[in-house]
Amino acid sequence: MIEVFGIPGFAFAGLMASFLAGGLVKGMIGFGLPLVVVSLAPLFTEVGVFLAANAVVMPFSNAMQVYQGGPPRPTVTRFRGLFAVMLITLPLGVLAAGSVTPETLMLILGLVVMGFTALQAANPRLMIAPRHEGPAGLLTGALAGLIGGLTTVNGPIITLFAVGTALERRVMISLQGVAFLLSGLVLTIGYAGIGILDSGRVLTGLACILPAWAGMWLGNRLAARIPQALFRRIVLAVLFVAGGNLVFRALGG
Repeated sequence: MIEVFGIPGFAFAGLMASFLAGGLVKGMIGFGLPLVVVSLAPLFTEVGVFLAANAVVMPFSNAMQVYQGGPPRPTVTRFRGLFAVMLITLPLGVLAAGSVTPETLMLILGLVVMGFTALQAANPRLMIAPRHEGPAGLLTGALAGLIGGLTTVNGPIITLFAVGTALERRVMISLQGVAFLLSGLVLTIGYAGIGILDSGRVLTGLACILPAWAGMWLGNRLAARIPQALFRRIVLAVLFVAGGNLVFRALGG
């Protein structure tokens, strides 16, 4: 059987396709690459492989988003509490990822995916008053760090906060970009420290950058042609089913 970086060829192709799909979604709606990957990649490969690949890809996939959001300094200053708490809690989530069983991790991933998609489908009008932005940012940072360190998926939490505070598009893009870039850097270091990320998985992650970028490029082009509401419904449906599959597999189905 053909292997690529120690991974069976079919599994490697499936992983690359997962990152292509994740990049496509991120290119169209601004986030979702790790979320799509953790939903689809378990169909092809083990948990540690795609978590490690996500950690490698995240800094590269979000560097451009930081640039698109304009100078990051105002964003860092305004949301410094969120970023500080996130950086503190991220290592805690990383340590937890190294101590749980693959079945438990798949169960958590599945519940995170299903919970987020169900919440988005309900389309709640969550509004955060300006006077509560600081405390809400601290809570967001704590949740984004813990869940992000455990699953590599913190985009939904950051995005819900951005929507709730009614940020203008440029500020939202900047907030997401800085948060995801910082998360990716910490995850890369943390996963290397606990053994999830080794040399072979680094090479796998680097190989996944190209399909992720290709998907983002294509997603940006398609965004202007496909009705956003229709695409959103399709994505949510696919993610909910994929999350359910993770839970089913984790429970021994």
